[in-house]
Amino acid sequence: MQHVLIVIKTHNEEALALSRRVAHWLLERNVSSMTVENQSDAVMERTRCISPGCHERKPDLALVLGGDGTMISVTRKLCGTGIPLLGINFGRLGFLTPLSSDNWEEGLEEILGHGVSTVKRMMLQVKVKRRTKTVFDSFVVNDAVISRGAVARLIKLHLSHGHEPIGTLRADGVIVSTPLGSTAYCAAAGGPLVHPKLEVCIVTPVCPFLNDFKPVVLPMDRGVIINIDETASDVSLTTDGQVAFALEPGDCIRIDRAQSRLLLAGVSGDSYFGRLKEKGFFKER
Repeated sequence: MQHVLIVIKTHNEEALALSRRVAHWLLERNVSSMTVENQSDAVMERTRCISPGCHERKPDLALVLGGDGTMISVTRKLCGTGIPLLGINFGRLGFLTPLSSDNWEEGLEEILGHGVSTVKRMMLQVKVKRRTKTVFDSFVVNDAVISRGAVARLIKLHLSHGHEPIGTLRADGVIVSTPLGSTAYCAAAGGPLVHPKLEVCIVTPVCPFLNDFKPVVLPMDRGVIINIDETASDVSLTTDGQVAFALEPGDCIRIDRAQSRLLLAGVSGDSYFGRLKEKGFFKER
């Protein structure tokens, strides 16, 4: 490992202070780094370069100082670059960030000694087709959510798995999540926890009305297609809780397995079930 990109949570003084410590720690081990702030407008502004010319070299690792939201935001910006991500948690849950401000040195020492081992996770790609035109296209790390707006009115949705109809749903909305995102809104809405190695998506209704529509796990060999009923109004699509798009009656939302993968740097001792227990998803009596 020769060069590290350090991405810090926007306007977080604690993360900024730690980034300076990490940068000098790396420099002492002959590893250059560049620190940037994660910008909400999808632009990473360069704030500091530790060694001359380091910005000209592709990073071997992106070290993200923030919570899950920052990790997801950075993932969308670096998707397809082949740069693995490693998170130091400054958020509340930190399911995607295995390191903390207390143990980051051990994690980086391991990588310096043994190289960057990577873990690939499936992402989704969501597109909105309006009549004959694609009007929205985005990668999804955790989930795509179709929900009602300010008016407390049910949405009528028609769901299909490829060409096979699933059914019609009247509800406050529907969540389509990745296995990695099954611990987020999906779990809060009563959906199952799904191991992140699986190539599936989880479709979970939000407050279905007069429907015995259970959450369903679907293989991603075919896309999930959701059509908005013609009478629906004030409906929105939100990806990863960060990007919102206003839907119109008749819109067709297609969700497929993305060609790009989320590339995470692995650290020893990071166990999926251990993480579930640590974050309170499994409680042993």
